[in-house]
Amino acid sequence: MMIMPYYLIIKTKHMAQQTAVEWLIMQLPVKIRVELYEQNIHEQAKQMEKEQIIEAYKYGNQSDVYYKPEQYYNETFSNNK
Repeated sequence: MMIMPYYLIIKTKHMAQQTAVEWLIMQLPVKIRVELYEQNIHEQAKQMEKEQIIEAYKYGNQSDVYYKPEQYYNETFSNNK
């Protein structure tokens, strides 16, 4: 049996800013979260969303040279590195 990370079971108030995928996962019943975890679907969805956020930042914030897109994502969604 696989051990499921606590963040898929317990809702906490002290998490970094959540992505839409993470929020949606936390709204699901625990039984469904376990199934998503066991099939690695949640990680696939989070990776796809990460790529979309990075691409959107890259094309939507071209005037900001302070952050690289990957750096922006990691600093904004620090639990998602």
